Amino acid sequence: MLIARTLRTMPGQVAGPLAQMAAAVAFTHWLSPEALGVYALAWAAQELVYYGVVAWWTSFVQRYAAAHAEPVDRARLNAAETAIQLISALLQAIVACAALSLVLDAVPTAGFLAALAAFTVTRNAATHFAARARAEDSDLAFTILQAGGPLGGLALGIVALSSISPTAEALLIAYAIAQGLSLSAGLPFMRFTPTRPKVDRAMLRSSWTYGAPLVMAHLFEWAANHGVRLIVEVGQGTEGVGLVTTAWWLGLRIAAFVALIVTGATFAAAIRELDTKGPDGARRQLADNGALMLALLAPAVAGGALLSQAFSNIAVAEPFRAATALLLPFALAAGACKAFREHGPEQALLVFGRTRAAAMTAFVEAIATAVLCTGGLLLGGLLGAVAGAALASLAGAAFAQISAMRLTGYTLRLADLARIAAATVLMAAAVYALPYRDDIAGLLLAVLVGALVYGVASLILWRGHLRSWRARSALPV
Repeated sequence: MLIARTLRTMPGQVAGPLAQMAAAVAFTHWLSPEALGVYALAWAAQELVYYGVVAWWTSFVQRYAAAHAEPVDRARLNAAETAIQLISALLQAIVACAALSLVLDAVPTAGFLAALAAFTVTRNAATHFAARARAEDSDLAFTILQAGGPLGGLALGIVALSSISPTAEALLIAYAIAQGLSLSAGLPFMRFTPTRPKVDRAMLRSSWTYGAPLVMAHLFEWAANHGVRLIVEVGQGTEGVGLVTTAWWLGLRIAAFVALIVTGATFAAAIRELDTKGPDGARRQLADNGALMLALLAPAVAGGALLSQAFSNIAVAEPFRAATALLLPFALAAGACKAFREHGPEQALLVFGRTRAAAMTAFVEAIATAVLCTGGLLLGGLLGAVAGAALASLAGAAFAQISAMRLTGYTLRLADLARIAAATVLMAAAVYALPYRDDIAGLLLAVLVGALVYGVASLILWRGHLRSWRARSALPV
């Protein structure tokens, strides 16, 4: 059942990140560094609004939507949903416009602010209802809401930039339209029906009690993810943000996508082991999950670093090419550390109920990002800023690992780490030795050779463990 559930939601989980990775590269061919920097800051403002205004309610609905299956309970939830969406939409628009106006050098036009408001409200609504659809097992609605905005925004964005205007405003409008269409198409397939808005005090109190403690954790997470952009904007303006953005987006999204391959069902699997076999079973499952994730992240980071120059020459527009090739290895390292922290030790803390400690790991990374990224920017420009952010992500992952070991007994087996390191070194040596050219054929050959060498090495190194993993793990090996 767990594997089947994961496979049903996989299209929605996979399509969005793939579209976002494609967009990070495609938009460089139309937008200037300044325009891409403005768009990146608009995206940061949207996520800030989501975490500060909406996420508390999303957390409550995601946890308790399934408990409101009876018609009367569902009607109460839908009435509250309608009220909160209407009230928060106005607040989101105001906060997003105010936040971005504070960081931009020039005063935004009314048209740009309207596009930002529409982008923010539609994206946050789609994110929220995708979470609710998943909680209610409305898989078709989840797929439409999760993938429709990124896929439609990529397509409409290319049309808008190439045919209408190569500006951040045009891109925001394109995404707002795509997200609005995904909401129109997805909502009819889930259990939400807009109704007369009404929130009873008991539900509001319960939802706030459950979700409010997560607000600060989400805001720290936002600061860790977007701090590099804000620091670069202060030091080098929107052009610097634009030059950083392509590499930073790619690094975080590639790592998140790779981790997603093995983390879609791991939390539920660990909970199942805790319920059926006790703490030791959960720790063993979590260690298996961590090893599987690192076994995919390590070659992705090493291969990406080796091929960053070739990839940038082929895929990225000239104004962004040199910066992307230089910064992508560090962005990949930062993304891998974040993915490991969130799906490894933080997951162990959540499984064992250590939610406050899990929130503290995001706080540590946020503070480290502010310090190390600022210092790096002053000492080494854009490269120093991204390298500092990568070190901050490493510090956050290390703190999370130490906390999980101390509070839950979660560990990574040294033998697993040694096997992963050996296979990664062999793969990197094989790719480095190739006389590949800066063309698509040479890049594809390097990727295929690296995957083949890593796969064969892993099968040899893990041959004695595959059968036991298949028996224990909820994921196919």
